[in-house]
Amino acid sequence: MNNDEMDAALMVFVNCLGAVIMISVVGFHYLTAKPKDAEL
Repeated sequence: MNNDEMDAALMVFVNCLGAVIMISVVGFHYLTAKPKDAEL
């Protein structure tokens, strides 16, 4: 695996990790918020 491939794989990993964290935070807020606050 050359350097460009490693960089591409790292970017994909970071993007996926960011998406998972985002979903987790939103989901956690949705579950813990009061019902009126949960409506976007």
